[in-house]
Amino acid sequence: MPLEFLKKYKHIVLVILIILSGFFVYSNSLFGDFIWDDEAFITKNAYIRDWSKTGLIFTTDSGAGASTVLNFYRPLQVFSYMIDYSLWGFNPVGYHLACIILHILVALAIYALTRILFSSTPLAFFSAILFVTHPINTEAVSYISGRADLLSGLFILLCLIFYIKNTRAPSLGSYIMTAFSCVLAFLSKENSLAIVPILLFYHYAFKQKIRWKLFLVPLMVSLAYLFARLVSLQSFFFGWKATFERVPGFFAAVANYLRLLLLPFDLHMEYGNRVFSVIHPQVLFGLAVFLLLIFCAFKRRESDKLFTFSIFWFFAALLPTNSVYPINSFYMAEHWLYLPAIGFFWVLARALDSLYRKKQFRLFSVAIFICFLFDYSYFTIKQNNYWSSEPQLYRRILKYTPGSYMVHNNLGNLYSRSGNKPEAANEYFMAIKYNPDFLPAYCSLLNILYGYPEMDAQAKTYLKTAESYPICAKAYYLLGNSYYERNEKEKSLAMLRRAIELKPDYLAAYNNLASGYAEAGKLEEAIRLWNEAVRIKPDFAVAHFNLAVYYFKLKQYELAIEHCDKVLKLGFQVDSRFLNELEPFRKNKIQPPLKFSQK
Repeated sequence: MPLEFLKKYKHIVLVILIILSGFFVYSNSLFGDFIWDDEAFITKNAYIRDWSKTGLIFTTDSGAGASTVLNFYRPLQVFSYMIDYSLWGFNPVGYHLACIILHILVALAIYALTRILFSSTPLAFFSAILFVTHPINTEAVSYISGRADLLSGLFILLCLIFYIKNTRAPSLGSYIMTAFSCVLAFLSKENSLAIVPILLFYHYAFKQKIRWKLFLVPLMVSLAYLFARLVSLQSFFFGWKATFERVPGFFAAVANYLRLLLLPFDLHMEYGNRVFSVIHPQVLFGLAVFLLLIFCAFKRRESDKLFTFSIFWFFAALLPTNSVYPINSFYMAEHWLYLPAIGFFWVLARALDSLYRKKQFRLFSVAIFICFLFDYSYFTIKQNNYWSSEPQLYRRILKYTPGSYMVHNNLGNLYSRSGNKPEAANEYFMAIKYNPDFLPAYCSLLNILYGYPEMDAQAKTYLKTAESYPICAKAYYLLGNSYYERNEKEKSLAMLRRAIELKPDYLAAYNNLASGYAEAGKLEEAIRLWNEAVRIKPDFAVAHFNLAVYYFKLKQYELAIEHCDKVLKLGFQVDSRFLNELEPFRKNKIQPPLKFSQK
């Protein structure tokens, strides 16, 4: 009876096993905190708290609701957080639950697509359950901000399912669902650009003739999206030299990706923004593997469609996240494997399925499968713990990438919020050490150091090192402005003075410092600074105008007229009311060189 039941309802049983496996391995991720980009996407995003902002979600940068520039257009991801917020508020459990459900839906979509492509239920089951439990996916599932990979993965797979169904049995429903899924995929994440290459490889590997009426749907959506992204990303092109320098990094990433899929340990976020030499051993190995796999894929097209399509799938899905262009923060990332890894699981599942079909190896294949499942589940559950809180995540990253300036800066923020100023200062200093151009760390470090009642030897060392970098002057300038806005005028003046000491030609600092002195009633010092600014840069119109205004207040009308006329000759407008006040004091009436209107 049990065997008959299993045969009759095997698909239901297999689907339930996939669902239970997904919930089992990710259940401990439910209690993780909001971390890293969750701040921009969720906790500080005003848009997700107000349904009237839905239109803005679909027409602005994904970080706009938090006043953060992320350079992402992933409205469906942000909209999903809006739904979460309406249900759970800021309880992260609900957000994690949604991620787990989406991950399981992706696994079920893999199960469906595999059965359609290869007409094998065991192959489909092995592929889906290995995918749903493999620890490489924790970065996409346990990290709430990784949801874009889950959404795009789901809709890319649905688009392919309906597309293939339509090529075999055309129907209006499948046509509409192909288009709908494709659009939703692109609203989820940019890696949806892999859809068209994957479809082309599908037609090649399975020798299916392209039906252009259907193929034009994903093609036109892809081209429209690609055009929009290239236009918006044009300022991120740093020249052909910078682009080509990053090509070896792609092959280095390929080598590392295959290692992580085969031996999924030492997983961590952020692998650094490395630039590799063409003769680096990792690059040479990755290039050799790439060429070998591509050669075998073409060679075995006639005899092994699954292998051919799996290899092409892997590289096609990896192409939009190769970090060659547009240049990304990392040369590789584990969550970039979320979609490409499906090709790996097809090959692995086929090996298990082939063993299972041979009676003498059936028990052996089951034992191997259980070992895979146990190992994957163990490492996934363990890996979830690293995503449970920011301190654990950051310490995990620094274990493998100690030079991550972003992580050191984030740790500094954590220590600062908890009141541990010495540790915070140390982390900000480490961020500066690994990236001397990272301005936020300078501002944070200086803010802490000048908050000490008295600097100790260590703090003085931090300060001396920080001030040895040219960008530190800008940090003092920004701090000066910040203190001014907080009505801490003396601190503001001190910061601006130090900015000028470090950078004697810092015109913006001269102007703001002079304005601060003028506001404090120290007009003589203010005028001295503005005169020094125009000495450094004679066409510094802002300083000339301020000199005109304050000389007028001091009844030094000739000097006021002299500096006002310099502003006019430089082509800038002056308030007509001020010009009218000056007019009676001109000895000789002169025609203004330009027509001026009130600001």
